[in-house]
Amino acid sequence: MRKFLLLNILITSFVLLSAAGFESANGEYRQHVKLRSTYKSLYKADHDGFQNLMIGKLGGNQEDGRIIEHNYKLKVIDGDKVVIDNVTGLMWHQSGSAGFGITWQKAEEWVGELNEKGYAGFRNWRLPTVEEAASLLRPKKDSGGLYIDKLFNSVQKYLWTGDIYKKEDRWFVDLNQGNITWSSKYLYGFNRNLRANFARPVRAF
Repeated sequence: MRKFLLLNILITSFVLLSAAGFESANGEYRQHVKLRSTYKSLYKADHDGFQNLMIGKLGGNQEDGRIIEHNYKLKVIDGDKVVIDNVTGLMWHQSGSAGFGITWQKAEEWVGELNEKGYAGFRNWRLPTVEEAASLLRPKKDSGGLYIDKLFNSVQKYLWTGDIYKKEDRWFVDLNQGNITWSSKYLYGFNRNLRANFARPVRAF
């Protein structure tokens, strides 16, 4: 099974994560972690030597700043559930796509439908980058046995990102194993339907 992780990208992106959170006068957390929000091509050659890095399982990963101390809040806006993170300045779809998983193209279409409807009153939802999706990983399993906070729906175990591995492949984050890998954008996940990938849209607020 192929598991080549984006350690160098994560280290670069998460350099800021060791900074402590702080509160404003009204008690709200201020954003202090900035994650890449534009898609890019990331290749296997960039990550050789970093196989099987289990972000959620490595001892000491909290110390080197690759796990974010989030400040999540679950909100319902116009009947739609979202999770707001005041640390990263991101708003997440609380659940994501349902069913048995979708191809990457269908994930893009599904996000487009959310924008047409104005989910939670917004029309700028998108698939996350690898850094954004990987930032959801916790050091220990939670919600339904996943490496993600229990505020999120536990059905979506594998999350598509907008980042490209090769022309026909896309990176995704594995919340079940706590790692990052890729799959053909035409499949539901690795080994066809053995893993079902989902969309969990995000937007900046």
